Amino acid sequence: MLTKKFKYSILFLVCDANLGLLMQKNFLDTEFLVDVTYNPEIGIEKALSNKYDLLIMDSQKSPKKCFEILERIRVINQSIPVIILGKKDNGENEIKTYRSGGNLFHYKPPNFPLLEAEIRHLLLDISKNALVTMHDIQIDLTSRIIKRSECEIKLTKNEFNLLVLLIKNSGKVISREKIISDILNYNKDVEYAAVDTMISRVRKKLSQHGEEKVIETVVKIGYRLNPLYTKSCKVRHY
Repeated sequence: MLTKKFKYSILFLVCDANLGLLMQKNFLDTEFLVDVTYNPEIGIEKALSNKYDLLIMDSQKSPKKCFEILERIRVINQSIPVIILGKKDNGENEIKTYRSGGNLFHYKPPNFPLLEAEIRHLLLDISKNALVTMHDIQIDLTSRIIKRSECEIKLTKNEFNLLVLLIKNSGKVISREKIISDILNYNKDVEYAAVDTMISRVRKKLSQHGEEKVIETVVKIGYRLNPLYTKSCKVRHY
């Protein structure tokens, strides 16, 4: 599970308390933080607070009110992705979803694997527009530029993805198996030595512009980010 700094915030505006709890439960072990509100006016206020990356609204009990809220939000905020939950009917509410500024209409009861995939799709661009700073290192996830002490460091695609994997799981030990599966695409021919060699290359490149060790080895388990960098890690979306 990703650290809280890298989790995306989702606001769920709903009338049904059971559905609200079910939503939070299904996204508990993902990179999404789900905040549930049952009051429409509070929901509008929260949606306009710029604290959330995505909004989900349940339209089933009062479609008219739901679309009125969506239109009010769109007057102020045109960019936040919005998913409308609703009953599969004659398509009228689906049409209203898009006419009112919604991004997707999801049938109820929610298909959570599908809903999760839809959320990831809508957040794809947001996930790229992030600037990570930690101690003397700065990483722009959009341009994929890494700087240490203001000096740019050239990493290969896999080396860059490896460093980001460690940062997103900062505070945790990442096994060689996970590095092979996540970074090297489940290549069964890759041996642990290849992971160790890649780590060594990244360390060497990072050490050219700083003395502090960024990546630590945990014997017989894997690798992790130095706590100095974990504690100072900040993420800013732009």
